[in-house]
Amino acid sequence: MPPERYQPEIDGLRAVAITPVVLFHTGVPGLRGGYVGVDVFFVLSGFLITRLLVAELGATGSVALADFYARRVRRLFPALATVVVAVLVLGTVILSAALERPELSNSAIATMSFVANVYFWHAEATYFAPPADWLPLLNRWTLSVEEQFYLLWPASLLLAAWLGRRAGRSWAEIATPALAVLMVVSLALFWWGTRHRPTAAFYLTPTRVWEFALGGALALGSGRLNGTPRSGGVAVTLGLAGIAAAVVLLGYRLFWGVVVAAFGTAGILMGIALAPAAAPVRVLRARPLVFIGKCSYSWYLWHWPLLVFTRMAAPGEANLARSLLVAFGALVLAAFTYVAVENPIRRRRPWPFLEPRQALAAGAMLSLAVAVLAAGLYLQANAQVRRAPRLAAIAAAARKLPQKPGCNMPQYFSALAPAEECLVGAPGAPPRVLVWGDSQAEQLAPLLQKDGKQAGYAAAIWSMSSCPQVVPSHWKGDLAAACRAFDHAVQSQLPSLAQSGLTGIVMASRGFGYPSPHAPREVLTAWQSGWRTIFASARDNNLRVLLQAPIPYLPPPLPQCLAHASAAQCGVSRTIVERRRAPLVGALDEIVAGYDNVRIWDPLDFLCNAETCMPARGGVIAYSDSGHLSIAGARALAPVAAPQFSWLRGQ
Repeated sequence: MPPERYQPEIDGLRAVAITPVVLFHTGVPGLRGGYVGVDVFFVLSGFLITRLLVAELGATGSVALADFYARRVRRLFPALATVVVAVLVLGTVILSAALERPELSNSAIATMSFVANVYFWHAEATYFAPPADWLPLLNRWTLSVEEQFYLLWPASLLLAAWLGRRAGRSWAEIATPALAVLMVVSLALFWWGTRHRPTAAFYLTPTRVWEFALGGALALGSGRLNGTPRSGGVAVTLGLAGIAAAVVLLGYRLFWGVVVAAFGTAGILMGIALAPAAAPVRVLRARPLVFIGKCSYSWYLWHWPLLVFTRMAAPGEANLARSLLVAFGALVLAAFTYVAVENPIRRRRPWPFLEPRQALAAGAMLSLAVAVLAAGLYLQANAQVRRAPRLAAIAAAARKLPQKPGCNMPQYFSALAPAEECLVGAPGAPPRVLVWGDSQAEQLAPLLQKDGKQAGYAAAIWSMSSCPQVVPSHWKGDLAAACRAFDHAVQSQLPSLAQSGLTGIVMASRGFGYPSPHAPREVLTAWQSGWRTIFASARDNNLRVLLQAPIPYLPPPLPQCLAHASAAQCGVSRTIVERRRAPLVGALDEIVAGYDNVRIWDPLDFLCNAETCMPARGGVIAYSDSGHLSIAGARALAPVAAPQFSWLRGQ
């Protein structure tokens, strides 16, 4: 099949896609929606790949799958493997063996297996996700989405051709309505997902298929486009304006930002087809844009890991000038990669990329080689941790407690597990204490396990991530509804637990649902009333209540910071902590007044000295991340917490 005519304006459109992504990642103000550049790429990929496949179907009546996938290998694998290997090597020098290097190895394997989108979705779907700014291969999720599309779409067109032959119809008559249905279903799923499962909607392929389908629909219908050159120029202009609006104005609205950018891209592609000589199309052919577009794939690969590595070198510092310099350096590397790796292999097809079968085998071997390297570096990092007590302590601090279904729940609620299934402390003892709250409550499990064994009692723990015990009246959406259901379920169990020997409740949460002193008066009143209802119910059931004041929130990321800096450098001024907490602590003092069955316990003096709140004290790394205690940190609280727990049990 003869090669398609080169269109420099397509490379110009690639530059329009990559530039806001890079500037967004560098932190340029005003470009909150720069991430929609990847959506421009998705629509463009759907258009170009479908156009290529349609031409082959029209010429031969079939698609040579081996040739198709060989072209994908030549286009994507060499540059990707080059950058991933470079990142792995740099990672052994820059990253800590305790946390970051094992994660980098895992994500490299996921990248070369083209399931990085699933890997990062799973990582970020957990409440205790690692900070995105410290994941060097995070942006590879888009490549996995594209590869998953490439895996399915050619086979789908072949199926349409086969069905068409059996039905005595053309393959286009089968493919076009099927593509329309696919686009509508995927778009509806994306709309639902942005409201109910935004992380899944962002990362997973089913909610992104409609963008490829949109580009594919344009390719299928490009021969039937009607319009004038003037209308084509208007379409390009409106499409560029739509992308700009998505980048600048719609960054906080995932659904609308993506939709406007995707349909803006479709408008540009339509305009190019209708009016290739229009002024806006000539702008897309400008040499700087074409140059950036040609390097866009390698620039996308290089810029993010280099930005991550420089941020790791100076945790907590935001330096726009430095980030822009790094992004420009990444463009220089991208140009070199394009000239030395991408273009020669794609155009000249040297061995082993000459024949389709050779190219496919070479792609598989490249992926396997990089995965083996990543696995080797993973094992090396673990061995280094075992030989270094400090690194072992940092790695141990980052480990989270396993969540028990129905006891410690993520951000949804189905049903509480029986209290007997959620116990820590003395084995076989009935629950004397109930722990209720969000992840701040869950983190107390090691503390109560230790204190319970020493004092001979058990504690039941019911927690739900991000859920205070009183949900403010102005909270809306699925999470708010789930939190209210969870809290109601816990409250309904208090009378029966009290009859079974429960004597006290520990309540802990990030902010106790406090709506801030500037909230409308009716919101504050409703919040106070909710707490007083809980306190009165506890008093009626002869239960004591211990409110644990929130622990200091330290600058992220922790404990990664400890792998690169001292505990003092990773801390925060106690004065700042106390000033931030003052409104909440004052509000808690106010609502507790008048209830002799309620106390506030503040662990601040244990976690801070007179000047600084630090993640590590007395040889113990007290924090597992910026806002949660480590297992060792929770246990270290036992001496200061024991009197409070004794009071809860009436002793």
